Amino acid sequence: MLDKRAQAIMSELLAQPYISSKQLEKKQGLTRRQLGYRIGKLNEYLLEKGLPVVERTRQGYFDVPSPIAEFFQKNDQEIIHPDDAGDIHKEERLDYLLVYLMTGEEEITLAHLISFLGVSKNTVLHEMKSVRRKLASAGLDIHYTRQEGYFVTGNEFSKRRILIRSISNVLNRDGGEINLRNFFDIEQTDVLHLKSLIERMEEKLGIKYTDENLRLIPYILLLLLRRLRLGHRVELDGIAYEELSNTKEYRVTEHLLKEIDDVPDSERLFITLYILTSRLSSIQESDPGAVPELYPAIEEMLSRFEKSACVTFEKRRELLEQLLQHITPAYFRIKYRLTDLIYAPEVFSRELRDIHHIVKQSLAPLERMIGTVIPENESAYISMLIGGWMRRQGESLDEKTKAVVVCPHGVSVSRLLFNELDLLFPEFVFLDYLSVREFEAYSLDYDVVFSSAPIPTEKKLFLIRPLLKEEEKNRLRQQVLFGLHDRHSGEIDVREMLNIISSYADIQDEEGLVEGLKNYFDAYTRVSTRQPEKEQSGINLHSLLPPSHIQRTEEVRDWEEAVRSCASPLVQEEYITPDYVQKMIHASSNDPYIILGKRLAIPHAAPEDGVKRMGMSMLSVRNGVSYAGTDIYWIVVIAAVDKHQHMTALMQLMEIAQNRSLEDQVLNAASAEEIYRILRRVPANTVT
Repeated sequence: MLDKRAQAIMSELLAQPYISSKQLEKKQGLTRRQLGYRIGKLNEYLLEKGLPVVERTRQGYFDVPSPIAEFFQKNDQEIIHPDDAGDIHKEERLDYLLVYLMTGEEEITLAHLISFLGVSKNTVLHEMKSVRRKLASAGLDIHYTRQEGYFVTGNEFSKRRILIRSISNVLNRDGGEINLRNFFDIEQTDVLHLKSLIERMEEKLGIKYTDENLRLIPYILLLLLRRLRLGHRVELDGIAYEELSNTKEYRVTEHLLKEIDDVPDSERLFITLYILTSRLSSIQESDPGAVPELYPAIEEMLSRFEKSACVTFEKRRELLEQLLQHITPAYFRIKYRLTDLIYAPEVFSRELRDIHHIVKQSLAPLERMIGTVIPENESAYISMLIGGWMRRQGESLDEKTKAVVVCPHGVSVSRLLFNELDLLFPEFVFLDYLSVREFEAYSLDYDVVFSSAPIPTEKKLFLIRPLLKEEEKNRLRQQVLFGLHDRHSGEIDVREMLNIISSYADIQDEEGLVEGLKNYFDAYTRVSTRQPEKEQSGINLHSLLPPSHIQRTEEVRDWEEAVRSCASPLVQEEYITPDYVQKMIHASSNDPYIILGKRLAIPHAAPEDGVKRMGMSMLSVRNGVSYAGTDIYWIVVIAAVDKHQHMTALMQLMEIAQNRSLEDQVLNAASAEEIYRILRRVPANTVT
């Protein structure tokens, strides 16, 4: 059946048999080529019905044989397309207009737009405002001149991103493929030819694109080439030729373009980049050589996830291959700002939401390798893949104890406490460390709350000191494990257990069994000896404390003067604002939890209280200063921008504070330069 566009042509020809080509083009808002395309579609339909075709005369008119008119008088319902593929619904207009504006082959006037959308002038003008807003979000604009009509201005790479996303949006709607061909004059034979070439290359290279991408790539390629023919060429500043030209996808591009002359290298690279960002459904053999740094970064990310989620993946290498297959195109999307070409899943199950949270906490190795934060829509697919693998091997976060740590004493103390508890309870999944306000708004599910201050919660709450001594850790572990199993804290009565066992079994060595049970339960309730894994992504202490940030003095009047003096280099160099200093003084008023060891204090406030960039400053006070009933001999002010980047340096400070000999070297140093040299020697074997 006829679509709406061909129907409109047929209706005009039947109503006005003597209308000329020029008049019909003007009335329908079509170019000569577009009119020819629609007449061709109309004639295909007529031939299917066994009717003669419409022909154009030399004088520029049309010859419509009488059997055609008779047929439509009897079968006027044949003009209506059952899928209404010719209609552009209101929510779809923006994408159609964007594709039309960037692939139109002649100047586009208001009349063209009215005809194209099939709506009123006012509606078109309203839609064009939406187009302008969409383009502005990408740094683009739309202009109009009498000679060129409407056209998009700005960076060609940004235009291509908008164009590709809009084509994808059109194609993914009902009737989208028919509409793409009809509205933008795309021959189905061209689409099928490109699809066939892609399928042959899939077989040759041992890859398979998703069904969605196999359907999409031919249309993207045809419309990109049309834009190239119109004289719009892309400049690829900052894109590594070698990185793209050595990939399998570059060979796919060369194969697809082998029949097309004069395609510049920049266009070949852009098409390669687009194909690289297309998702695969399977791959016979991964190609780590494309981005050799990617595999070790993925492996480190997965190790972090396993540790945080208390899970060990079976067939780990197979999972790593699956992740590499997904993350390789994601790497190119992220690096070259094409992440808006994929959609994020709108809804997560409760368990997948927890998995996604832990995945995002584990992404630092990948983000460090790529050089930027991984967007939400990209990390979501990593979470789905890992979550699916967990279900496959029968793992569930719902079966594990999930904990959060709440501490009102600032991000540095909170993170130290988080690390201590993570080591103390390796069988727990620690989701986050939070301020009280963050906890009140927290949306993830958890079973246990560790807090340094009383807080209202319906879950099991354990109150703790921010800095725990060894005997306190042992008591806390026993208290928590017994508490979670509804048992009273204290020793297990092994003799009572022996009585139960003897009722059901013959005991050959009673004393040996008693000793074995005691050893087992002692190990279960004893503090974990697991050591933190080494982390290379944090910033070392000496990098944050250059000599210019280190001061020495004989004495200070009081604690407030000490903090102000210590912070002065950071204020002068605009690491922090003066308000941040005041917030530190207020937050640290007689707060013993910012003391590390016995002689070091680390005053700090929240990042939003006035931190401009990450840094530290140090003050050594020879005669000490009284604070919270303790004599403090050195102070390090911390300006943290988030919860993570300063943690390596903070753990190094803790190492010094717990090593009396090393701390004495710092306090007895004769100059800032000597202190700096000591700091450089402190190992960075810190946080996970």
